[in-house]
Amino acid sequence: MSYTTDILLEVIRLAQETKPFATIRRGALPPDNGICMEIATGAPETTFMDRRSVLGLSLVLNGKHRDLAAVSDALNTIHHALTRMKEYPITEAWQILNISTTSVPHQISREADGQWLFGSSLDVKFFERR
Repeated sequence: MSYTTDILLEVIRLAQETKPFATIRRGALPPDNGICMEIATGAPETTFMDRRSVLGLSLVLNGKHRDLAAVSDALNTIHHALTRMKEYPITEAWQILNISTTSVPHQISREADGQWLFGSSLDVKFFERR
């Protein structure tokens, strides 16, 4: 598995610890009341002489629910928890340095079936350790 996939899965695991209304899944949103997270973009920010790098990884975090407060609260709680962590995960291969909000949870639309669609994004900085 690639570093970026490992990082995504680890951030999903951390976000799931906030106990949102649904299990966070990769990829597209499920048809009803769900939350998803996926990689949007990413690139090296600093490359060292030994070719290791500090990278930025942009993740989208989207959700939808028939209850506006439920989806808004869930995404805001996830953002708050992830960006306020004092220690981030570290493995032999990589180390998360920081997670920050790049787009706060906001309403995108309301679907025909009455579900509120919210979007947001996070920036994950990590260091390639090998």
